[in-house]
Amino acid sequence: MNSSQEEAGGFPKTMAAIGGMFFLLFGLWAMADASSFYDSIALFEPYNAHFIQDLGAFQVGLGLTLILAAFVTSDALVVGLIGVGTGASLHVVSHLLDLDAGGNPGLDIPSLSILGVLLLVAGVIRWRRIR
Repeated sequence: MNSSQEEAGGFPKTMAAIGGMFFLLFGLWAMADASSFYDSIALFEPYNAHFIQDLGAFQVGLGLTLILAAFVTSDALVVGLIGVGTGASLHVVSHLLDLDAGGNPGLDIPSLSILGVLLLVAGVIRWRRIR
């Protein structure tokens, strides 16, 4: 790779790192303390802790996707499967935290768990095959 190709790759990787950390940190904050996140950033009525935790779960997945793409692998399928699998798995955590908030835990938790695990397993299998 020549120096102009390295320079061209520097800006996208830098932006992926910045964007990835932004989504990762804000997503973790939304999941860990929905009330604080709402009071500080997401002042959209009405307050709904579960919804904010769900948003946080998928923000973590987005952040991880950018970081994987920039620093771990250029394989789009690995990046997509692991990033989305992480978001889906953390979505299960949100549902576990709010078992008494409604929804259909008997269906939601098992189905989301299976989806998240299958996506992550597929991502790891693909990653191992291309390495």
